[in-house]
Amino acid sequence: MCSSDLSADAAAGLLGMLAGRGSVNVCRAYADWSRAELGDWVGRMRREGLHSFHHFPDDDEQALVAMAIDAVDIARDASVDEVVLAGDLTSALPLVHRLHAAGVRVVAVGAGHTPHDVRSACDEFVDTAAIDGAQVPVVGRHRA
Repeated sequence: MCSSDLSADAAAGLLGMLAGRGSVNVCRAYADWSRAELGDWVGRMRREGLHSFHHFPDDDEQALVAMAIDAVDIARDASVDEVVLAGDLTSALPLVHRLHAAGVRVVAVGAGHTPHDVRSACDEFVDTAAIDGAQVPVVGRHRA
């Protein structure tokens, strides 16, 4: 599940990385798809099989809230083992805690400025700057 804060190139690298981890059952992208700068995304979404969810630009947090609700619903209803959240995850800490409470492993893919509390709460954190389609360094979390 990702928001448009993730570049199209980083999204393609992320999808390549996920292909090596197992089955990707649900793949969603949340954004205001009418924005001109997302033109590259639209073509890649179709090629990669992402399901797009449109959110109007009047509230930047709408996409994050929708992604959070969907992630919890999917974790509860689809019996998934792992959820990958990508984009601007600045406010995602409650979501990470909720997914862990449901027994779901959480991988975050975000910018280098992602808060340390979000990074450390996740089972893995991948900096989008590191996704280049080949080697993806992962910073893990030690679960207690």
